[in-house]
Amino acid sequence: MVDDGSSDETCQVMKSWITNLQEKEQEPKDLFDVRLIAQENGGVSKARNTGLSHANGEYVYFLDSDDLLENGALSALKSAFESDKRDMVFAGFRRFDEETGDIVMQQLPKAGDDLVAKALDGIQIKRQRR
Repeated sequence: MVDDGSSDETCQVMKSWITNLQEKEQEPKDLFDVRLIAQENGGVSKARNTGLSHANGEYVYFLDSDDLLENGALSALKSAFESDKRDMVFAGFRRFDEETGDIVMQQLPKAGDDLVAKALDGIQIKRQRR
């Protein structure tokens, strides 16, 4: 986890979470090796690059400051990735109204969706002239 110069209690919350995780006798301790890296604010790209340069696990997941994960989300992604022998997996998302908490947008992938093809649909690669 990279704390990119947050001004709230992020580091304290994460230190407590990591301590609690390490004290568990079984899962999710066996699933997650979490370390906290604190740096001065440099933006999301710098934070991700810092995280990637320190990563030593098999999987990487980016969770931004405005994201929430449902319980079991990482385990479900890991299971889907391994059981289907995929090169990558996609998670859906829900966007909430900050005031009411109502879901205002939702995109949940369905099994069999070719999301890579959909993401690339319509992108034209232009050759550069020399």
